[in-house]
Amino acid sequence: ISAQEQERFEIGQELHDNVNQILTSAKLYAAQSRDEKKDTGQMIEKTISLLQNAIDEIRKLSKRLSASIITDMPLEDAMRELVDTVAAASKLKINLQSLPLKSSLNSPELKLAVYRILQEQLTNITKHAGASNIDITLRQSEERLTLIIVDDGRGFDATQKTEGVGLTNMQSRAESLMGTLTFSSQPGKGTTVIVQLPFKQM
Repeated sequence: ISAQEQERFEIGQELHDNVNQILTSAKLYAAQSRDEKKDTGQMIEKTISLLQNAIDEIRKLSKRLSASIITDMPLEDAMRELVDTVAAASKLKINLQSLPLKSSLNSPELKLAVYRILQEQLTNITKHAGASNIDITLRQSEERLTLIIVDDGRGFDATQKTEGVGLTNMQSRAESLMGTLTFSSQPGKGTTVIVQLPFKQM
């Protein structure tokens, strides 16, 4: 793959992963303002703020998004900020458990991959799962970093062929770091996504 094609591919991923998440949250706030007809001022302000965030992200992409903000933050802090934003916009109950990570976890590529995969799956759950609760676990062993995302949504038949930009992006991010992404689901029993990224490839 040429350098230009790779850059276009990466920018396309950032547009889908990041800007899409912000606009999805803005849409949810707008819908709540329309349906609940109370506290509309605060919801409108939040919607405006989210839309401004989307504008800012698109401006960054025009200069070639570097994702430095995410990679410069501790991974746990970046994940917590993302979870809080999604929970506030969607009214999902999200439980994030992150065991203390080693200070040696300083790979920008690994941190960005974990963040974007979590972001993508939260978007999938928000838009499609009809879930009420999400449990997220991040743990570290000597050999790998493991991210587990479990929701109690409607689930789907995992034996059927599953396609979509979101799943493809998540798998591509994991595989680019010699990792794996697996999922299990059954109708009415929610979905579990497990991501394992090895340190030895960092």
